[in-house]
Amino acid sequence: MTDHEPTFKDVILARYCGQFLQADEKTATIRKTSEEIKMDLRPMADFSTNEIAKHLTLMGYSVGFEDSTPVWLMRTGNEKELPSH
Repeated sequence: MTDHEPTFKDVILARYCGQFLQADEKTATIRKTSEEIKMDLRPMADFSTNEIAKHLTLMGYSVGFEDSTPVWLMRTGNEKELPSH
């Protein structure tokens, strides 16, 4: 944990990521590139794909692939999960 005050970018990214839970290849319902997230956030602030990638990595999000494109694996929190047996 850092000792710095959160910046407006920290707050925006934290709020954006708060919409999605971390996922893996089996549980992902949303797959977005850092560029897609950058465009989602564009109305709020200018982010680089590196800033987004760093934040998602630190928050424990996994990388998967859609065709040959790397994507962040996410899921919304309101899906009903089937219990594993």
